[in-house]
Amino acid sequence: MALKLLEEKVLKPIRGLLSQGVTPKKMSQAAAAGFVLGMTPMLGVSTPLAVVVAGVFKLNQVAIQVANYAAYPAQIVMFVPFIRLGEWVFGLEPAAINPSDITMMFSNDFQASVQHYGQSLLAGWFSWLIAAVPLALVISWPAEKLLTKYFAQSEVLDEEP
Repeated sequence: MALKLLEEKVLKPIRGLLSQGVTPKKMSQAAAAGFVLGMTPMLGVSTPLAVVVAGVFKLNQVAIQVANYAAYPAQIVMFVPFIRLGEWVFGLEPAAINPSDITMMFSNDFQASVQHYGQSLLAGWFSWLIAAVPLALVISWPAEKLLTKYFAQSEVLDEEP
């Protein structure tokens, strides 16, 4: 009885997540979306964003999250450039960005931190948003070609809906 319940309530949904949208096109879209979402200059929002995007576009939840977490180094590298680009686009005075000062300020006075860095962070998020779609397309197209070639003879792939 317990095994049947475990199979029905846990294992079956997990298998469904793992096999959902397993076509070269959908997998490349999931990888591209996850990677681009993982680069957002808003810390802590990429995972929930990836869940929503995967749900809306019927992408593989596992693939999008793997790509999302794989993008973490790119998020760190691109954090300041996205903010600086946003500040430049919106004509804002560049905020002093020192990670230790920012961490201390946010832990001591969150409201003052948001007032001080909020515009720059929002401008950085908008610059990331503008770059997101073209970047996803640049990643998705070659990834689809590689996956199509690699999995051409595989029985694992579902038919495109």
